[in-house]
Amino acid sequence: MDRKLIAGVDSSTQSVKVVIRDADTGELVRQGKASHPDGTEVDPAHWLSALDKATEAAGGFSDVSAISVAGQQHGFVAIDKDAKVIRPALLWNDLRSAKAAADLNQEFGGPNETAKAIGSISPLGKSIKKSSDQLKVLGGLFMVMSAFNFVILLRYLSI
Repeated sequence: MDRKLIAGVDSSTQSVKVVIRDADTGELVRQGKASHPDGTEVDPAHWLSALDKATEAAGGFSDVSAISVAGQQHGFVAIDKDAKVIRPALLWNDLRSAKAAADLNQEFGGPNETAKAIGSISPLGKSIKKSSDQLKVLGGLFMVMSAFNFVILLRYLSI
């Protein structure tokens, strides 16, 4: 009987970890890890590179039946209409825009009303406004993506 393998991928603020496990027993078969650069403002290309390195270190996915992916949230990746990154991503732990984010949440009627309206409270108010203004000048499409969604869309869904 062939062994059925499953993979788990976790892209955190510090690194990408890939584990391959036996689907029936949960036994760890192999694993890989690659670090992200330090900082709160990061070129998203580093995340994709780390994903590729961690996947290679774990022996790849060619014999894997299913992949589960988790990752950091509440980051900000600004992309243009062709899904090209136009500036370094801002991570959840970048506090430079905390006051502006609180002000933006208040414009919606407070955190509870903001969450009802858009599904989450805004952690990156000023940075989003600044990037939005830059995109208007460039004539690009303004899109907010979490780091997690960026990695999924670009690596696994091939947009």
